[in-house]
Amino acid sequence: AVAGTDYLLPTGSAAGLTGFPTFNQNTTGNAGTATRLQSPRFIYGMEFDGTAALGGIIGSTFGGTGNGFTKFVGPTSSEKSYTLPDANATLARSDAAQTFSGVQTFTSTIVGSISGNAATVTTNANLAGDVTSSNSNTTTITAGAVTFNKMQNISTNTLLGRTTVGAGVVEEISMTGTGGAVVRANTPTLITPIIGVASATSVNKVAITAPSGSATLTLADGSTLATSGANPITLTSSGATNVTLPTSGTLATLVGTETLTNKTLTAPTMTTPALGVASATSVNKVAITAPSGSATLTLADGSTLATSGAHAITLTSSGATNVTLPLSGILVSAISAGVTHNFGNVASLSSESLINIVATGAADGDAVSLGVPHALASAGGVYSAWVSAPNLVTIKFSNTTGADIDPPNGTFNIKILK
Repeated sequence: AVAGTDYLLPTGSAAGLTGFPTFNQNTTGNAGTATRLQSPRFIYGMEFDGTAALGGIIGSTFGGTGNGFTKFVGPTSSEKSYTLPDANATLARSDAAQTFSGVQTFTSTIVGSISGNAATVTTNANLAGDVTSSNSNTTTITAGAVTFNKMQNISTNTLLGRTTVGAGVVEEISMTGTGGAVVRANTPTLITPIIGVASATSVNKVAITAPSGSATLTLADGSTLATSGANPITLTSSGATNVTLPTSGTLATLVGTETLTNKTLTAPTMTTPALGVASATSVNKVAITAPSGSATLTLADGSTLATSGAHAITLTSSGATNVTLPLSGILVSAISAGVTHNFGNVASLSSESLINIVATGAADGDAVSLGVPHALASAGGVYSAWVSAPNLVTIKFSNTTGADIDPPNGTFNIKILK
């Protein structure tokens, strides 16, 4: 037999045995076929028989939490000790309000508000300095000891003061707009203030009347609105108005007498205007031709001057004329002409036809009326006139006496009625 192969030395290993015999012996119990413990055992209060791993919750009796949802997050580098109270208690939270019963000692500054019996606590330390106290639970702040730095925080855009009439506690005063000052003086001096929607009865001694609703005064950048003369000015509009003013001059009004000089009115509507010395090319579509000098058209009060027929009418006068027209009928037209002539000596019982007068419009057969001066007519003889050719009238002198006649020089006038 070889030691270490066929048998073990006192300090040998069974791993090297190759000739270790098989023992033929009977074993009592179920050791050869057992899959569970014959008698279960309790581990941390939980029964274990070897058929399954432990999966329960370790109870508080055995050092567990007794709650499968409780987890402690602890140190990661070394062991730390946490001391819990030796009694039933509730741990404080850091994320919600807490109520402490009994005496608690805090070694660091408490941030935030504390409620409870602080107002009625019967034990306090005797304080000295700006704040004093006594065992009679009386705490006193020295008058004037509370400075602005010791006061509580205040809201944005507010200040400490007092608006209530009479002396009293400090009040928080709200400020509107931006900036760091509130003006409460009666006559303050403000540098480029932004007054927003303000109320005022006057600005720079200029009275401002507030409208019942709202109104807007807009001045263009760089412009000036100024008045001249101590008189009220009222601008009245019946709708949205946009008026362009001239650079200088006097504006005309709708009421009263106005003088317009070198003005052009485009399609104006005037009610009984007094135009004065006006210039116009037409009135109510009637063309008006201006004379080179001056002329007057006068219509009697209540009268009407009307034409009938689309034809031109020309009234020609050779001097001051006053013609009375008939109530009805057709006017005849007249052609007038005149000439100065001396017939010379005309023998007895003979005639001389030497005068031809241009009479525009005269036609053959027109009746000709002849005007003879008195000196020629009294000398004797007969004068006659007729249309001898278109636009031409001939005057003839006939000596019907028994002696020669030498008529004096004279002016003859003819008239033809058409």
